[in-house]
Amino acid sequence: MNAMTIHNSRASFRFSIASAWPFLLHGFRVAASVLAALAVSYNLALDNGFWSGITAAVACLPSLGTSLQKGRVRIAGTFVGAVSIVAITAMFPQNCFALFVSVALWCGLCGFVASLLRNFGSYGAALAGFTAVVIFTGIFDDPNHAFILAMTRALEISIGVASAAAILVVTDTGGARERLATAFADIASAVSIHLDLRLQTQAMDSDAAAALVKRVVALDSRLDEAFGEEPDLRRRFDVLHAGIEGLFSALAAAEDISNLGTSPSRNPTDILVACSTWQPWLDDPAGLRARFADEARDVEGHPASSPAELAVADRTVAALTGLAKAANGLTVIVGDRGEPATRVGGRFLVPDVLPALVDGFRAVLAVLAAEVFWVATNWSGGQACVTFTIVSVTVFSPLRHRAVSTAFDYCLGTAAAFVLALLVNFALLPGLDGFPAFSLALSCLLVPLGGLSATRWRKGLTAALLINFLAILSPTNPPVYDPIQFLNSGLAVVAGAVFGVLAMLLVPSLSTTTRAHRLVALSLRDMRRLAVRRRWMSRADWISLISCRLEALPVSASLEQRSSLLMAMSVGGAIIDLRQLGDRPGRFEHLDRGLAEIGAGHSASARYWLGQFAGATDPNERLSGSMLQRRASAELIAGALA
Repeated sequence: MNAMTIHNSRASFRFSIASAWPFLLHGFRVAASVLAALAVSYNLALDNGFWSGITAAVACLPSLGTSLQKGRVRIAGTFVGAVSIVAITAMFPQNCFALFVSVALWCGLCGFVASLLRNFGSYGAALAGFTAVVIFTGIFDDPNHAFILAMTRALEISIGVASAAAILVVTDTGGARERLATAFADIASAVSIHLDLRLQTQAMDSDAAAALVKRVVALDSRLDEAFGEEPDLRRRFDVLHAGIEGLFSALAAAEDISNLGTSPSRNPTDILVACSTWQPWLDDPAGLRARFADEARDVEGHPASSPAELAVADRTVAALTGLAKAANGLTVIVGDRGEPATRVGGRFLVPDVLPALVDGFRAVLAVLAAEVFWVATNWSGGQACVTFTIVSVTVFSPLRHRAVSTAFDYCLGTAAAFVLALLVNFALLPGLDGFPAFSLALSCLLVPLGGLSATRWRKGLTAALLINFLAILSPTNPPVYDPIQFLNSGLAVVAGAVFGVLAMLLVPSLSTTTRAHRLVALSLRDMRRLAVRRRWMSRADWISLISCRLEALPVSASLEQRSSLLMAMSVGGAIIDLRQLGDRPGRFEHLDRGLAEIGAGHSASARYWLGQFAGATDPNERLSGSMLQRRASAELIAGALA
């Protein structure tokens, strides 16, 4: 019994070490990155070298790809923020009121753009506002040094990014490309199975397509990680984006086939069964791309004798073409050249501008309030309060429904970081002599804090513990142990975090229910506009717009709402196809009335008139190719609206 107990204890210990090792490794990376950045900045005798250490902690992420990507956007955001504040200072060198308002408006613009962008693009926009405020508060008493301080801050940021990147490159073998390829192949095979079941008209959960949409959307974060690690993938962004849109198109086409209730005369079951697992997608994506394209041509070339048969054939071709685009994207991911993408959307598409406007408005009010508080109290720590107010407001606002809880956790973490920094600064560091001893002591704290930040537990709190511990400690060379200065700067950081929470509470983000409802309503509105406008949007732009809104749907959105967007994608595409036939108004009365009813939002009437047009028979009428196409599109729209 004792031997068995000892064996189980050893196995449990080994399992615990294996489970904790990734977090410990990240902690060591954070410590090494921060200390390397501080060493370089100290040797260069930079005035605020601790910003290099803070940047290294921010840029050091568990994945090499995400770390490199975040480092790049941090440098870009720093540069944009530095240039902007130099320009603002040059325009209003002696007008304090204009300076305060201009900085607040710039932060609002950065908050607005951060809300429009995703992932690290959002972080870069937020950082442009943060950098501008940091430099502004540093040169407020002497605007003549704006350019010098901007260049110094950019150098400090660059040192931190370079230090984190160097440590990650040495200690991480990457693997983002392989993870992206596996995830892409897995979802592509699931879409193939879904399409095959729809073609076989087998009974299936009506929400299956909407569930698959969520999995396709999850590829976005994988892409961003891979872009940081593999620059060649970013250069082929158009192909990868076309692949994701191809998956959305295939799902929408599969739902249309189910609504039509029939199968094509030329059924591509063989190839769909062959790629129903992820392995064929990884082994030979180029071969699958060619097979999908050949199969699409075969289905398209098979003659159709009725509008319904042509409609289901067209949607089958659309699904196969979408899967071919997905295979082409996977071809690029696994390292082959891939074919150039046909044009996807030609415009920068915004799913819904209202949440971004709310975030920008909140940022303006928060910065103005912090600036007024600074001036009214004449507090020497007011500059840092303004700085960390903009951090909370712009970095956390894009989190939407999680913004308030994350900002509150960030506030708690900042308070804990203040207490920890107070103990370290006055109880530990004064007894140490030299950089090696300082490094050893700081490592004992940075390793566990860095490891904790890599976990999924309360990300706002753990991030604040790590980053704001360094911000409040502000280790300088030579060290300064001034209690008044420390309390001022530390409490200012805490006050900034509190201002951020108050701003989130006073100007809340749109709820997830409201955002999901708006995305569906906007898509249906745009679909109705397509029905009444003869020239407005191309099919490629329409697919890109709805794909963008599918990606923007909150995780908590209902499956019915995701299905509604797929329906809008199909109906809008069919309407565009009808418009491209160039019929003059009044030529087909039933068709015109059906489209008019769609524009008015009367789905039942639209189905009736479109059904009348699609099912009309005239023994004296010869169905030309274009006429058959019109009736097939009408059949498709009527089926999707059912």
